[in-house]
Amino acid sequence: ARTAAGAAGAALPGDPAGGVLWHSLAWVIGALEIAGVLWLLGVEVSLADALAIEALAQALRNAGVLLPGALAVQEGAIIAAAALVGVPPGPALALVRRAREVAFGLPGLAAWQRAEMRAARR
Repeated sequence: ARTAAGAAGAALPGDPAGGVLWHSLAWVIGALEIAGVLWLLGVEVSLADALAIEALAQALRNAGVLLPGALAVQEGAIIAAAALVGVPPGPALALVRRAREVAFGLPGLAAWQRAEMRAARR
């Protein structure tokens, strides 16, 4: 028997189709981010080109899993993927996502530190 959530097409835990859907959505959002940043830098790319950059960069970043933090793999992958669709290295370098990762990671680390300090005082 199907549940109401399953009938509505919602992704259920352990549902492979739901995982593929969410992963694909994340890639499209990443491609929109790339296209938006390049547009702000005055370089216009199609959504297909942005998706190609995102896909290749993610594939190469995942291949660099043995390096701590995939150091330099992500940067090189983005520059190489962008070059394949005609984006010069300068604007491609601006696509490096380390700044976004730091911007979202630092508040979490600060909250964790605060929680640890409160716990140590008790």
